[in-house]
Amino acid sequence: MRFLLPALLFSCLLFSCGPGDWRIYSGADFTIEFPGLAKDTATMEGELAGAEVYFEPVSGGLDSNIYYAVSFYSLSDSISKLGDDLDNIFRDDVKIYAWTMGGVLSDSGRVVKSGKYEGREYKVFLAANAGTATVRKFAKGKKLYTLLVITDKMCLDNTKIERFMESFKLK
Repeated sequence: MRFLLPALLFSCLLFSCGPGDWRIYSGADFTIEFPGLAKDTATMEGELAGAEVYFEPVSGGLDSNIYYAVSFYSLSDSISKLGDDLDNIFRDDVKIYAWTMGGVLSDSGRVVKSGKYEGREYKVFLAANAGTATVRKFAKGKKLYTLLVITDKMCLDNTKIERFMESFKLK
């Protein structure tokens, strides 16, 4: 009984102030929730601009995912005007990602939403059965958004993937 109180206090401290604290990242066009403090990068070349906001959990920590990211690219013309061709562009973009990782696109993409915006979600099996990547794609005006969670092979379905993906809100 005398060890119960210290153990309870330790577990409350561990879960309340550790790297598992979900934080909202607010960009100019979107908000998303990361399971820790996100970092960002940006590139710009002429009219084209891109940025990535990412979070890498501590190796061996409580988070079973390896990497969380949202990236977006500004294009010279509106991508959302492509209609049915947009599905093919999303799928081809994920195929290229899978190829660069030595992985395989495992599905044709399921329909997902962020508010009124429709997108697609794909699963990519990584090389050497190392895990999976869950990828979501959205287009709004001249911007293409990609959400990514890379998961270790032992923890393929977990609630943190869904929480991250569902927290993405286009403004």
